[in-house]
Amino acid sequence: MAYGLVLSYLTMLVSSTALTYRLAPNEKACFYAGVEHAGVKLAFYYAVQSGGSFDVDYAVHGPHDKVILTGEKERQGDFVFTASEPGEYRFCFNNEMSTFAEKLVDFEIAVENEERATLPSKQGSSPEQTSVLEESIFKLSTQLSTITRNQKYFRTRENRNFSTVRSTERRIFNFSVVESLFMLTMAGLQVFIVRFFFQGARKALTRLTKRSSTFYKMEKITDKIAALPQDAKWLSLEFFPPKTATGASNLRTRLERMAGGLRPLFVTVTWGAGGSTANKSLELAEICQRQLGITTCLHLTCTNMRKSLVDQTLERAKMLGIRNILALRGDPPRNDEYRREMVPPDDEADFVWAIDLVRYIRQCHGNYFCIGVAGYPEGHASESYPQRQSANDDLPYLVEKVKAGADFVLTQLFFDVDAFAAFERLLKNHPSGVFKDVPIIPGLMPIQSYQILKRTTKLSHARLPAELETRLHPVKGDDEAVKEIGVDILCEIVDRVMEGRGAHGREATWDDYPNGRFGDARSPAYGEIDGYGVNLHMPISQALKLWGHPSTTADVTGLFTRHIDGSLEAIPWSEEGLNEESAAIRPELLALNRRGWWTVASQPAVNGVSSDDKTFGWGPKNGLVFQKAFVEFFLPASEWERLRARLSSAQSLAYYAGNSRGDFVCSDRDAVNAVTWGVFPGKETITPTIIEQVSFRAWLDEAFALWREWQQMYAPESASAALLGRIRDGYWLVSVIHHAYADPGALWELLLLP
Repeated sequence: MAYGLVLSYLTMLVSSTALTYRLAPNEKACFYAGVEHAGVKLAFYYAVQSGGSFDVDYAVHGPHDKVILTGEKERQGDFVFTASEPGEYRFCFNNEMSTFAEKLVDFEIAVENEERATLPSKQGSSPEQTSVLEESIFKLSTQLSTITRNQKYFRTRENRNFSTVRSTERRIFNFSVVESLFMLTMAGLQVFIVRFFFQGARKALTRLTKRSSTFYKMEKITDKIAALPQDAKWLSLEFFPPKTATGASNLRTRLERMAGGLRPLFVTVTWGAGGSTANKSLELAEICQRQLGITTCLHLTCTNMRKSLVDQTLERAKMLGIRNILALRGDPPRNDEYRREMVPPDDEADFVWAIDLVRYIRQCHGNYFCIGVAGYPEGHASESYPQRQSANDDLPYLVEKVKAGADFVLTQLFFDVDAFAAFERLLKNHPSGVFKDVPIIPGLMPIQSYQILKRTTKLSHARLPAELETRLHPVKGDDEAVKEIGVDILCEIVDRVMEGRGAHGREATWDDYPNGRFGDARSPAYGEIDGYGVNLHMPISQALKLWGHPSTTADVTGLFTRHIDGSLEAIPWSEEGLNEESAAIRPELLALNRRGWWTVASQPAVNGVSSDDKTFGWGPKNGLVFQKAFVEFFLPASEWERLRARLSSAQSLAYYAGNSRGDFVCSDRDAVNAVTWGVFPGKETITPTIIEQVSFRAWLDEAFALWREWQQMYAPESASAALLGRIRDGYWLVSVIHHAYADPGALWELLLLP
C-alpha cells in the first residue's frame, strides 16, 4: 500500500514531451516548456535520425531570452539543468546550414521536480526502513532512465545506418544513369566522326575553315567597318582600367549591359603612361575580347617603356585573340641620364614617336595587327599652354604614320564640329592620297560634370566653343543639369558628325556624381577621369619652368606655399590653383605648409549653406549643402608619430595615413566618411564626396608615385633627384576629417597646436 502511494506521487512530479519532428531545409523550429517555480530541473534530449550529415544547430533560451545552451552542427545531446527562475523556456533547432537536406529529429523535453515526497509509514515501522525504501526506488528510477537512453542511442544508430544505406543506393543509381548517358553520347560521337571523315569530310572541313578564317579576319576593325552597309551608323566605346578591385568587378556588369544594349562595333582599352597600367589593361582587354566576345583594340604607348614590355604585350595580345592596336607615343621621352639609369642598354628600342612603334609592330608581326594612330583635329599641343596649335603642322607626321603601316585614325576628343570637318577634308584631299581608304573615326566624350569637362579640355587642349560654354556655365554647380544639357550637346554633335559613319565615345564618365578620387571607390569610374595612369600632365620643359631644381626641403616648402598663395599655378598633385572654397581657409593652409606639412587637398566646414551660393553651392536649386572640414598633407615620419598621438586622443574626427613602404594606419578601417552632402527638395540626400579606407589607399599609391614622376625629371645623381627620393621614402601622407561641421575652426585649432 505504501509503495503504490510513493510511485503514484513521484509520477505526478514529472511532465515530459517526446516528439519526432521533420526539419525542412533552412527551417528553424522551436518548442516550449513552462516552469512554475525556480529550482525545477529540465531535461533535454535530442538525436538526428536521418538527413545530411545528421547534424543541426540547437539553442535553449530561458525567460527574457537568456541563452542557456547552444551548439552548432551537433548530432545529438542529452542535458539536464536547473531552472533559475519561473517562466517559459524555448528549445530550438536550426537547419539553415542545409540547402536541400531535411533532418528527422527525435527529442524529449522533461520538467522534473526532484523534491522527495514524505512517504506514509506503516504503523510500527521505523524511519530507517522508510529511508532505505526511498533510496531503492530512486536507484530503480535512475536505472530505468539509463536503459531508456541506451535504447534511444541504439535506435539512433540503427536509423542513421539505414539512412546512410538509402543515400548510398541513390547515389550509385544516379551515377549509373549518368555513366550510361555518357557512354551513349560517346558512342554517338564516334559514329558521327566516322561518318564525317568518310562522307565528304574534306569538303565540309574546307568550308568550315573558310568560314573560320573569315570570322577571324573580321576581328580587324577596318574589316568590320568595310563590311558594313554604306550608310550604316555605328559606335565604339573606350574604357580605362578601374583603380579599385570593387570598381573592376562592377565594370564587368556595366560592360555586359552596354555590350547588349548599345552593341558597339568595337571597344578600346587605355594604356597607362610608361606601362603603369599594363596588367590591368590586359586583364580588362581579356574580359572584353574573350569573355564578352567584343572586338577589342588595345592602346599601347611606347616612350619611357622597355622594349621587352612592348614585346610581351604584343605577344599577350595575340594569345588573347586581340588583333587591333592603337599605337601612341605617350609622355615625351625622358632625358638621356634617365634612360641610362632606368632602362638596360640591351632593352632600348629607340621609341621616340608613335611612328617608331608602328614600324616596329609591322616589322615584327607583319599584317597580323590592325594598327590605329591618333589624329588631332585642332592640332597636337607640344606644351601645356601652347601659343599655336595647327592640324596643318601635324599633317606631315600623320602622313608618315599611315605610310609606315597605320590602318585607321582615331581622333582626340573634340567639341568643335567645324574643326573636325576641316580636319577630315584636309586628310581626304591630301595630294598623296594615303588617306583615301583610311577610316577617320571621330572621338567624342560625354559631358557629365562641368569640372571634369574643364579639366579634360585643358589637358587635351580641345577648344570648348563659346556657344557650349554659354549653355553650361549657368548650371555648372548642378551635375544633373549639366548632364541633361551634355546629353543634348552630344546628340547634336553626333547628328552632325555621323553621316554614314561611326563615332568613338569615352564611357568612363557615366557616373551619377563623379568626383575624382573623392567619389565612390566601388564605381568603375573612380579616380581622375583620364585613364592614362600616374603622370605629371605636362611636358618636362614646362614642369622645369614651374618647379625649377629644388635641393632642400625648404625649396619644396616654398613651392607648396606659392601654390597656396596663388603665385604658382600647379604642383604635381594639382594642375590648377586653389579653388574658391579653399580660399576661405587660405591662412590655415599657409600655416600648415610653412610648418613643412605640405597640403594637397582640403575643404572648409560648411553648415547648411544654400545650394545657390556662389562659393560653396552645388546641386539643384533651393537645397542646402553641408561639408566637413578635412585636409590631406605630407609630413616627415618623425612628426607623424607626435601628430598620431594627438589625433588618437581627440574626439569627433577620423584619420587615414600611409607611406610609400606600404605602412597604413587609420582611426576606423570600416568607416565611410561623408564629407560633402546636400539636401534638396523631392530627392534623397546626395553624397558626392566620401573618404574611406579603399579610396584613400588607392590614392596613396598614386600620391607617392607622383614623387617618383617628379624625381625622374632630373638626372639620377642630381641633388633634386636625391632630395625627392628621400622625401618619398621618409614622409607620410595623412588625411584628417573633423566631424564637427558646425564648428569651422575645430580642425585647424587641433592641427596648428604648438
